[in-house]
Amino acid sequence: MNPLSRRRFLQASLATMAAGISIKGIGNTATKPPNILFIAFDDLNDWVGCLGGYPGKVHTPNIDALAASGTLFTNAHCAVPLCNASRTSTLTGLSPLRTGAFYNNTQWRELPQTKNAVPIPQLFRNHGYRAVGSGKIFHFHDPQSWDYFWPNNSHGEPEDPIKPSYETPRKGAPYSYKTDLQFDWGAVDTALENTPDYQTANQIIQQIQTPQKQPLFLGLGIGKPHLPWYLPQAYFDRYPLDKVQLPAVLQSDLDDIPAAGREMINGYLHSDIIRDGLWKKAIQAYLASITYADEQLGRVLQTLRASPLADNTIIVLWSDHGWHLGEKMQWRKLTLWQEATHIPLIFSGLGIAAGKRCHAPVSLLDIYPTLADLIHQPLPYPVDGHSLSPLLRNTNAAWPYKAFTVWQMHNKNHVAVVDQRFRLIRYADGTEELYDHEQDPHEWHNQVDQESYQTVRKNLSAAIDDYLRKTAPST
Repeated sequence: MNPLSRRRFLQASLATMAAGISIKGIGNTATKPPNILFIAFDDLNDWVGCLGGYPGKVHTPNIDALAASGTLFTNAHCAVPLCNASRTSTLTGLSPLRTGAFYNNTQWRELPQTKNAVPIPQLFRNHGYRAVGSGKIFHFHDPQSWDYFWPNNSHGEPEDPIKPSYETPRKGAPYSYKTDLQFDWGAVDTALENTPDYQTANQIIQQIQTPQKQPLFLGLGIGKPHLPWYLPQAYFDRYPLDKVQLPAVLQSDLDDIPAAGREMINGYLHSDIIRDGLWKKAIQAYLASITYADEQLGRVLQTLRASPLADNTIIVLWSDHGWHLGEKMQWRKLTLWQEATHIPLIFSGLGIAAGKRCHAPVSLLDIYPTLADLIHQPLPYPVDGHSLSPLLRNTNAAWPYKAFTVWQMHNKNHVAVVDQRFRLIRYADGTEELYDHEQDPHEWHNQVDQESYQTVRKNLSAAIDDYLRKTAPST
């Protein structure tokens, strides 16, 4: 990837701005540039009401209302099932195969292939927007992307008053789980106003309430439901243990999974949870964290609705990846199955029709070109996603694309592809899994060797080959 130089990009930006900005591509014409509210969740899977991933009742009224007010993409997937890698790809519009940022310790600004990339907030800054943000947008805070950001620290997140440590007892998980400090949960005696996401939301609320001379790009990074699941008791009370539902599992689920797939699973953690009778308690904590995060989102949306920005704002909501809660004996992301890749993706606001659900396979990589398209601005370089504007105009529009997720282990790339019905996983050693979501929504039965699925397998395998060819790093 060879991004445009900053000078060339600014020249192009200024020329385009001089021509005026509109969003008539999705049905309306704006007399002034639309504001953008860009909402990122951390580790939020499809356990939200509007997606129905959780088998019981989950309290996400604000996410659900936002979905009802716009377009919900029901078949959206992350590009990488890990925080830093996913956020780097989403914010630059580039496949992880092109960025090379696969792990949480990778500083993407230090990589030669992405050091000059123009992430989404910077793109808007270059087009006359004031970019302000708070919370976890990037995995590592990127100062040049923002006019103002709070807090101005390495990760862009406020300090949590409750931190796990080896010196203090565990709250929800036994102390023996200390090999992973973050894997813990429990009620904490902390005022709601002191919790990190409450403070993050406050910063965006203040920006909405402050008169602005420029159009706004607002980045809201909500940290929950990322571990540890520490919250005030009230959020746990929303989910009595006798009402908590376990996810559907199949005891023989792993029998038809290749060795490369089983290598991704931290099965010891699931065994310990079952041994200690903690499955429902862990799910309770995750659900409580989702509801807490939803509540902070609601505070921001309520402020927006009451502000002068209400009628001229486009909202996009996404999560960096999903999360396993015991399915396939996994308690993490870091896999290529549905639980780790499937995420909420919602567009709402100015010019976007309400009450729409789109089932086309889409990727977080598609956010970048979509936002550029909605404000009619050029891309600074070729990206690996595709504008969702046709689907925002008509959810049944032709969509010839598929969604790809890549995970790297031991410097070997494993790839999953999803279309409207099937998932094919190809591991680096050539072994595969194939699932028919119409017949097998839980991905319990690997059909890769079944004769009746060989045409599907061949077509999806060819799609992976094409994706690998198109996203190969430039030499």
